[in-house]
Amino acid sequence: MIMVSKVNPNNPDKIADRIAGAIVDKCYSLQQNPNVNVYVSLMKNLYNVTVYSSVPVEEEDVRKIIHRITGEDGKLNFFYTHIDDVKEIECDECGVFEAYPMTGEE
Repeated sequence: MIMVSKVNPNNPDKIADRIAGAIVDKCYSLQQNPNVNVYVSLMKNLYNVTVYSSVPVEEEDVRKIIHRITGEDGKLNFFYTHIDDVKEIECDECGVFEAYPMTGEE
């Protein structure tokens, strides 16, 4: 027996994952093998994005990524910390979401 699980692409967890992944991709487009950790949490139109990276990440770039993925211009709390080439830090992306009731269509 094969079990298949499909999650709606509009699920907040999937949206947070896609935003985090797009920010990691942006860092890789700017630097070969960057050190980058991205954490995204969202709730309706509120996006909390924390980036630790050896590559400068601009808030405007994060806004564009969020708009491209969600089609929305919600409130963004953006936190960026530059990290030097520290070998202990591993590349990571994490999407975290706050649950809220789904509509009948979802």
